[in-house]
Amino acid sequence: MPPRVLPIVAATATAAVLAMIVTAAVPAVRSPAPRDAPPQTLPDLVAAPEGPWLPPPAAPLPDLPSLRGGTERVGAHFRVVSLPGGADCSAEALAAAESVWPLCRAWFGAPDSVREKPTVWIHWSEASYHEVERALTGGRLARNLAFAHLATRSAHVVLQARIPDEARSAIGLHEVTRRLVAHESVHLARYVTSPNAGKHPQWLADGLALCISDEACRAAGWSVAFAECAVTSTRIAAAQKEARAGELPDFTELLSGETADLGFQSRYGARHLAARMLFDGRTGETVRAYLRARFAEPDGPHWRALFDAGLSDLLTVRTLAAAHSEFPRWVLRFEPRWDDPGLSLDTGRAGRWIQWAGAAGRTAWRIHPARIVTVAGEAEFLSGAECALRFGSPGRPVVTVPLRRPAGAATTRFRVTLDGSRLRATVDGAQTVDVPFDGPASAVGLTAPPECLLAWNGVEFSASAR
Repeated sequence: MPPRVLPIVAATATAAVLAMIVTAAVPAVRSPAPRDAPPQTLPDLVAAPEGPWLPPPAAPLPDLPSLRGGTERVGAHFRVVSLPGGADCSAEALAAAESVWPLCRAWFGAPDSVREKPTVWIHWSEASYHEVERALTGGRLARNLAFAHLATRSAHVVLQARIPDEARSAIGLHEVTRRLVAHESVHLARYVTSPNAGKHPQWLADGLALCISDEACRAAGWSVAFAECAVTSTRIAAAQKEARAGELPDFTELLSGETADLGFQSRYGARHLAARMLFDGRTGETVRAYLRARFAEPDGPHWRALFDAGLSDLLTVRTLAAAHSEFPRWVLRFEPRWDDPGLSLDTGRAGRWIQWAGAAGRTAWRIHPARIVTVAGEAEFLSGAECALRFGSPGRPVVTVPLRRPAGAATTRFRVTLDGSRLRATVDGAQTVDVPFDGPASAVGLTAPPECLLAWNGVEFSASAR
């Protein structure tokens, strides 16, 4: 969870589910119990009480300086507080939180209304977030920069990425933060839906948050396709790198949480892909119906065991064996566009998105090695006055195309083409680059000083091997 990006599937899959995967398509056979031993059975669940479950009052948050002041907004299901430190972003954050509720109702039976609305706190500084996170989780989620807390029914999210405050104020709640708010709001929705929320398998809890927040952001027009979104495609690219090296855990290991050897983005990417495969595939609606029924059940000492056993029966041996064999191909089927979620801050708004490179070079467009490339459109300087596009070829010098803010204007028009032998660039009608370029380009990079923030408008982009 970028910048640092969404916390995701961390999980322990049920022992029953894993056993069924290992046996693949072999029919399950129950061994008879010894004659002198009573049959081992689990007790039935207690009948659900009449009427909807009402969660108990949330525990109070600690009295910390980081939680004082700010702007509050209350919606149909959530309360949002934009803490002091910058421009008020509570309206955008509340919209991101509320966007997940219809899907939470459809996927796991969230109620029509809530008596005590859970709260999402937006932190302008990491120091503010860390003070609260240490008090509530003891530092376990310091790196995530976003988490939801069951007892207090609160979520805490740091505004990202690390761009100048004045630029952050200008663009408001960008995609990385918007997704984090939506993700943590799914967790909060579970907390007010299910009396057994604290016993949900972690892989399932985070899988729901990943998939629902991703779908909600696209439905609201805040994001683009799965492999084109900066956040999700960064994870895909990292997981694919592990897969091609033969180091990606299989489906069984992912559900059991065995991902410690993966890097931060690779681990999140693999888990997100596994969760999406489960919920988007043939089993999706069957699993959602099961969740709606089971999440409404009253809590009890055997709830988790019964939930796990029922899920393993629902996901048949044949279904799990197919997922196990298809997962590597599923991971490699996507063509991710981005490498770095912190670079693209906002996508999906009618062909306009915002990028920031900082002092270091970043990938502006990720491409498979291509000899024919066209990049054209309009660069709008939201802050700063100059940057450069970089075209790289393995083992050869990088070619740069400078872009500068014209006098008295905020935008500059550009067109860059690579035809297999030469790279040519035209900026505001004048040719600025015409040089030999032998070999495929593997990325279009962006170099800019820290104060430069760009909006790309109506960009035409294409790349092919020949």
